[in-house]
Amino acid sequence: LTLVAGSSFTPEILGALRDLAAHNQPYVRARAIVGVSGLQWVAHAAISWALQQDLPVFKTVAAAMDWLVEQAGQAPSNWDPARRDSLDCTFPAAD
Repeated sequence: LTLVAGSSFTPEILGALRDLAAHNQPYVRARAIVGVSGLQWVAHAAISWALQQDLPVFKTVAAAMDWLVEQAGQAPSNWDPARRDSLDCTFPAAD
């Protein structure tokens, strides 16, 4: 789960993020991104293209967490959706 709301990037940061995502690829079952807006969509597209993988974007942490649990096929034994809601934050609508 990656929260990007309010973040900025340079070409160097974008390259480092792409390299990190590629390096971690064998260990990742699913990815979810929250809070993409404005020029962050360019970074999202570049990293998705480099990984040759769609990176799903969500408007809320809760929606992303629910999707990630679905991708796992089974919720962890300590998964508590009520607690998830207490951690949630909502971001402005994506551009």
